[in-house]
Amino acid sequence: MFSVLSNTNTDIVVSRSSNNYYKSLPFTRRIISQCLAVINSEALVCGKVETLNGLKELNTVGVKILMKTKTNSDIFEYELIRAILKKKVNLTFINSTTDKNIVLNNFKPKTVLCETKSLIRILMNRT
Repeated sequence: MFSVLSNTNTDIVVSRSSNNYYKSLPFTRRIISQCLAVINSEALVCGKVETLNGLKELNTVGVKILMKTKTNSDIFEYELIRAILKKKVNLTFINSTTDKNIVLNNFKPKTVLCETKSLIRILMNRT
C-alpha cells in the first residue's frame, strides 16, 4: 500500500476484499461483509468495496478528510470513503489478501446493532 501511495499520484489507497478474504470469515461476519459490499457498490458507486476490511493508506490530503469524519464506530470508514469520493481526490484500490494464520471473529449482536445505526445515520447524512 505504501509503495502505491508514494510512487503514484494517489492520495488514498483502499484495499478491496478478495474472495479468499470472504472465505476466511466466520459465516455471520461473511454475510454482513458481503451485504455491506453490495450496499457500498450501490451507494458509493466505486465498485465492490467492503469498508470493514480496515486497510487504508492516506497522505496529507487523505488525513485532512479523515479528520473531518464524525462517526464514532468501525463504520466510520464508510463515511470516509463517501467523503473521499465527494472531494474527487486520487483514490486507488488494491486487492487485499488474508494471512491464513489470522483468526477472524464473528461480530457480537450489540456491535452489529451499533454499526447498523451508524450506517443509517451516514446514509441519511446525519453523522
